Amino acid sequence: MVSREEGVTHHEVTPVTGSPTLVDVDRRLLDPLDPEHTQPAAERPQSYLLALNDRLRPLRDAIEIQTEAVRLLGARLGADWAYYIEYDDDLVYGTIHTDYHKLADAPSLVARYPLGDSRELIAELAAGRTVAEENIQTSPLANALVRERSAAIGLRAYAGAPVFKGTQLIAAVGVAFRATHKWTPLEIAIVQETAARTREAVDRARTERATATELADTKLLQKLSAQLTEEENSTALYEKLVDAAVSILHSDFATFQIFYPERGHAGELRLITSRGFSAEAVQVWEWIGRERHTTCAQALNTEARVVVSDFEQAEFMAGTEDQAGLLKEGARSGQTTPLMSRGGKTVGMISTYWRRTHRPSERVLRLLDLLARQAADLIERTQVVEALRRNEHQLKEADRRKDEFLAVLAHELRNPLAPLRTGVETLRLAGNNPAIIEETRLMMERQLSHMVRLIDDLLDVSRITSGKIQLQRRPTALSELVNDALEANRDALVASGITLTVELPGTPTLVDVDPTRFVQILFNVVHNAVKFARAGRIRVTANVEAGDRGNEVRIVVADSGAGISADLLPRVFELFAQDKASTYGTRPGLGIGLALARQLIEMHGGSIAAHSDGPGLGSVFTIRVPLSPAVAIARSVTPARETPPIRRRVVVIDDNVDGAVAMKRLISALGGECRVAYNGEAGIAEVLEFRPEIVFLDIGMPGLDGYEVCRRIRKEVGANVFVVALTGWGQEQNKQDAARAGFDVHLTKPADPRILQAMLATGRSTAPI
Repeated sequence: MVSREEGVTHHEVTPVTGSPTLVDVDRRLLDPLDPEHTQPAAERPQSYLLALNDRLRPLRDAIEIQTEAVRLLGARLGADWAYYIEYDDDLVYGTIHTDYHKLADAPSLVARYPLGDSRELIAELAAGRTVAEENIQTSPLANALVRERSAAIGLRAYAGAPVFKGTQLIAAVGVAFRATHKWTPLEIAIVQETAARTREAVDRARTERATATELADTKLLQKLSAQLTEEENSTALYEKLVDAAVSILHSDFATFQIFYPERGHAGELRLITSRGFSAEAVQVWEWIGRERHTTCAQALNTEARVVVSDFEQAEFMAGTEDQAGLLKEGARSGQTTPLMSRGGKTVGMISTYWRRTHRPSERVLRLLDLLARQAADLIERTQVVEALRRNEHQLKEADRRKDEFLAVLAHELRNPLAPLRTGVETLRLAGNNPAIIEETRLMMERQLSHMVRLIDDLLDVSRITSGKIQLQRRPTALSELVNDALEANRDALVASGITLTVELPGTPTLVDVDPTRFVQILFNVVHNAVKFARAGRIRVTANVEAGDRGNEVRIVVADSGAGISADLLPRVFELFAQDKASTYGTRPGLGIGLALARQLIEMHGGSIAAHSDGPGLGSVFTIRVPLSPAVAIARSVTPARETPPIRRRVVVIDDNVDGAVAMKRLISALGGECRVAYNGEAGIAEVLEFRPEIVFLDIGMPGLDGYEVCRRIRKEVGANVFVVALTGWGQEQNKQDAARAGFDVHLTKPADPRILQAMLATGRSTAPI
């Protein structure tokens, strides 16, 4: 038999007479039901409720309140069990934190229960009805699973009153017996009233605790704010921030990251400090990019907080190394809050993690937002202060170096000026003595050259900085460049008593450079070695090797001199960078030469690097520059003019008559047999008749241009002839067009005679366009 009253569902119980409201049932049954007070005082409902109020009022902990309430209720009704169960928001789980059981052998009901196992009972409670079951084993609201579990612990009769917050079911008070039990209206009313008063006491306690906790958190934030505002050290600031996050969110782990927008593809987060994670994990997550599968990477992409209550269930983490790493560390849930600047830019991240599944409350997240707002401001402030400090240090350092530079400049200028002034006076007094005049003239020329080079270096630095230097590049023999640089340093080499060793490639090697500027690079590097090598050794070596962008020439200048100190080595190519002269007993110089060398070599698409094992251990400077497209490697370094080349048959095709004739004269002088044609058709005819080994072919001709002529030659003769584009068009696109047309080499007019000599010596170049 099932009957329903307002607010009560009975099964196999005689219903309450009439249909009063729940409040009417409560008030009528609790005291007015016995208006004459015929029941003993200890049994009167009103006495029980007064005792309940008295026992609950001083309690401040929600679980203590629940414990005392169910103890009094169970004792009042003589029940075998009494409990208070709290439901989560989704009514998926219910948790009993404490219970009352009369007999020592009765099992405790404290546990976390899936509510899906008792859907019918939960539906009744959610509808606002108190459930009273005389025998669960025969109740239609109890499914087979509920009956089985009840029988297992000996539970037979049950009554439960719902507890609401607004319209949401949040808890229930339950009473149970081992034997079947007929529930009276008075007992139901007592259960209902106990539920209501317990709920009020629990709400009061939790409100008071929340208020106290919020007050404590506010004080913590105020204290932290004062500490952070006073903190000048950024490292200490970041440590306090991560500790504050742990304190506010009661987390097991935490991390603090700074965002570096210039790093990686679209910026990366760097782990600055952490709590709880192993050293191995800290290393793995030191840098996090947007492509990673962590909460902080997600927050970086979305610019919003990311909360994951269970990493095992997070779709964006599924099967990734990041998920496995977090779980291995023991982290099961986590959140990341972006630190946003006032301008809306991400400056960092604060993340917290828990060992259990967890979702932080809105209250603590609001507190975290306050911390994050303050943290972002403080990070910006700290970064600005540190940038100002760096700038101040750099300005002071630049000012110091400027003063040193001006002092050395004055010294360097006075050095040649003194002998020049003395020389002028010597010439005045020398009369007609030719020996004194010649000796003085040579000395004055040397000192004047030194001054000119000094001033030129200063002007070149200014020209490069303002972009006024334009390179005049052409394929040039490496040996010529090295020899010119060494010749310019010859006087200094002799005066210093230095032993010089030079090792160049065994075959002629061409580099595509501005010869004047490249000699200047080599001169400055060798001059630096001379200055610090004293009476030691200098070794200059060069070789061709494969580089990142194709074949390149590697030139090494090594000396056995003073070496470079560890603090100067990273700055050795900076303008005005100087080592302390007193350390090595040499003049430091202006600090221009190496800086100028680096700027010029980089303009050539090359590089320069310095190495030293320290003071007194010498220095090594390595220069790399791309190999010229028109490299000719002969079988010997001996100049072709000293060893006559094998005679080659050559055809020159050029519509510029003077240019073609001049080329014929040069080729003939170099030992070649040459024919000339002044247009494309005539050139093809000469090639077919003369069968040359080499063809020098102009591109910009009327009628058939050089590209078409080359294609025709390839079609008629094939690959047996070596075809060289000799043209005034020297852009990269022109070289690519020449390669597609079938040319072997592209040379820009005017061609270096040494290149022509090398080609005649070998019959071709080993380097393609």
